[in-house]
Amino acid sequence: MSKNKAQKANVRAKKANVRAKDRQIERAREAAQFKTKRNTSLVHFTTNEKTGYEFWLLHGTNYLMSSYEEGLWSPVFPEVYAGKAVTRTELFKRVLDRHLNTETNQLSPVGTKVILWCSLKPKEMFALVVRARTLAWAKKGEPLAQAQPEIWNFLHTVMDEFTKSLDGAGKTEDGKFKLPSDQYGQELPQAVAETIATLSGVAGPPSD
Repeated sequence: MSKNKAQKANVRAKKANVRAKDRQIERAREAAQFKTKRNTSLVHFTTNEKTGYEFWLLHGTNYLMSSYEEGLWSPVFPEVYAGKAVTRTELFKRVLDRHLNTETNQLSPVGTKVILWCSLKPKEMFALVVRARTLAWAKKGEPLAQAQPEIWNFLHTVMDEFTKSLDGAGKTEDGKFKLPSDQYGQELPQAVAETIATLSGVAGPPSD
């Protein structure tokens, strides 16, 4: 083989290697996109206990029971960050121990927000989580980590608005409601739809 032919063959080999690497990069990108899409879907949210509904039920409660105004992060369920499960009985026990007045059977405003959060159906909660994650990512934050400022502020703001919405429907008194409350849960889907779209500025999740 002449020197010129050898050089041409070498050039072709280099171009083939570049194309092969490009295809490999493209396949990796497509795989990453598929994984991201799957991990941000409603199906994933409702079925994955480590990062989905079961996690956010407690993660969101930790945000709501920690004072954003004072910047005091005090998670009531720290075990969720170690991957440990918490029963519903234990969840409500800790909330009510701290925020239910046993003499009046009335929840504090914080307790009201938490019970409302825990009353959301997975699809309703997912709509909030999608926006909370997006707000955190925009600031290079990690949504699953503790004390993320954007999520902290967003959840408190949204749940405050939910409480006001229920106030307007006569379901609460001065930001509080008594247990048991009559059909307050029926007001939540409408409150979710009307509140989060305007507060977050973030598009909602695609319908599954």
